[in-house]
Amino acid sequence: MTWALLLRYWWAAPIAALAIALFVTRGTLADRTQDLADERAAHQQTVASYWAAATEASRKDAANRQRVDAEQNRISKEITDDYEARIADVRARAERLRRDAEARAGDRADAPVPAAGAAAGGADEAACEDRLPAAGLGLDDALVATEQAIQLDELINWVEAQARVDIGNEAAP
Repeated sequence: MTWALLLRYWWAAPIAALAIALFVTRGTLADRTQDLADERAAHQQTVASYWAAATEASRKDAANRQRVDAEQNRISKEITDDYEARIADVRARAERLRRDAEARAGDRADAPVPAAGAAAGGADEAACEDRLPAAGLGLDDALVATEQAIQLDELINWVEAQARVDIGNEAAP
């Protein structure tokens, strides 16, 4: 008798299986729809966070660039001012030496020529305090050499100061 019932209602089993599948699928589709909505919201939040971080990094980079530029410009101005002051000082000293030499030459024009003395026993005279040599080179050559020495000295100072500028840190808040 059980076989007879099964054969008589064979069509009920596929319908029942289909009803169960639809019920389960319906719940799964709802879950999938919610998961998809959650995923989209998370993606939008990630994109928004990325753009916020990129904007903040760009702002910090610009502030750091401004700080570094200001520091490098300050160093360049200080070195340039120091260089110009040193050059003006050495040129003024050279002019004083030139006037002193002309004054001594004018005084000697009327004086008799002295007898030759003994030869110098030591090395050539060293450079004076103003770095212009007292003997050896002519005053113009000594001035050029001194100006070039000052220029190189200030260039070294500039390079060393620029190398000390911290270019990696953010500006202080």
